[in-house]
Amino acid sequence: MKNSEVIPSRSEPDRADRGAASSLELSHPTEKYLKCVIFAQEKKAEDIVVLDMQSVSSSYTDYCMICSGNSTRQVQAIADSIELNLKREGIYPLGIEGYNVGEWVLVDYGDVVVHIFLAENRRYYDLEGLWADRPRIDFSREIEQALSCGSTSFASGG
Repeated sequence: MKNSEVIPSRSEPDRADRGAASSLELSHPTEKYLKCVIFAQEKKAEDIVVLDMQSVSSSYTDYCMICSGNSTRQVQAIADSIELNLKREGIYPLGIEGYNVGEWVLVDYGDVVVHIFLAENRRYYDLEGLWADRPRIDFSREIEQALSCGSTSFASGG
């Protein structure tokens, strides 16, 4: 089942207190996953999907982003882009797993978890199939609006 409804932004703060270094706008999970999508797109990530995990009572995150790279170097470059650009805005991951191997990198921001796969590993583990009942978020319009407003915070490098 593929659900592409647009989920509105939530106004609640992050689950984990990130301290004064986090900007107010990035304290919202929606802003965070949108930035993750943009930074992944800059490194040519393929088949980006964002799943809304909020209504799952046992969910460990609010949003799950899944994307693919064509090589271990590209998978690592996507992870680097997300991590480094969010760090510039005072947002630090709680953890990163699988980076050295580069076949499946998980970057955990608490309310947003990013899975970056080699395409064949993505098919094998099939997280989209596992969470097929979760709504898929159509983020394209939100990103378009943010970029057309000239929001420099959405562009890497400041």
